[in-house]
Amino acid sequence: MEELKVLGPTVLKRKRHSIPVGIRYWLFFKRHILEKPQVRGLFERELTREEFAALVKQHANPMKYGPSFCRRKRSEATNARNTNDMLAALYRYHAALLAPASPICTKESKAAGLGIFLRTGGRKASAKQGTPLLEEHLFGTLFELTRKEEVEELRNEGYPSLMEVAQKRQNKGKTSDPNDVKTEAKVYAVCGPLSLINHDCGAPLRFTLPRSMMPREEGKEFHGLQAIYAQPGCRTGFPWHRGRRTLGGLFGLDFISGGLQMFDLCRGR
Repeated sequence: MEELKVLGPTVLKRKRHSIPVGIRYWLFFKRHILEKPQVRGLFERELTREEFAALVKQHANPMKYGPSFCRRKRSEATNARNTNDMLAALYRYHAALLAPASPICTKESKAAGLGIFLRTGGRKASAKQGTPLLEEHLFGTLFELTRKEEVEELRNEGYPSLMEVAQKRQNKGKTSDPNDVKTEAKVYAVCGPLSLINHDCGAPLRFTLPRSMMPREEGKEFHGLQAIYAQPGCRTGFPWHRGRRTLGGLFGLDFISGGLQMFDLCRGR
């Protein structure tokens, strides 16, 4: 768990920090469910929201192992509310990575650590060039990091899955020059399935620009958040901060009739 090795001993120990709770949701899910094969196996089935919540409480009790906001001693009611909010968000990650209905799954790669794979029996995944691949499942949730000193600290410590997006901003004012446009960078931590993929593997895929997360009929847990997706394109992917890379590898891709034929989505090298 590279992320917690960076965040845990430093940033999260402070009384005040700006790390969004959504990042801590994902890191809890990754550490206590995805990275433990025996526990992960218990979740690799179709589960209702209630069944999922009960299974998490049984095998990765948030009141004991969860983020601090789930186990504070101030109020049991507050702890329970925070835990329920987290479990509602994590159910989306379960649907994307562990539910049998998903076209992808996560498991240990040959290189080391977790990778993303097409499920057994699924030899191909296709998408037209310029459209997201497996949009409902292969996404990266974005959480903006707003404190410059924390961003620099995470960069220096090699926090994986940092993404920098350059955005143009025009100076406002009655006498401002319309051509006076400044470029500023926003830095995000990427969570979810795409954070498990090698971000610089040379495959003919690129990451989309940040966009609103695809709406779902049930649940508002990701309302207002942005995400990135993978789509067929040039071999030069969207620029990520080049710290330590996450594990896994995209390869074996061939363009066919304007689309994409994928024989293996991810496989450790």
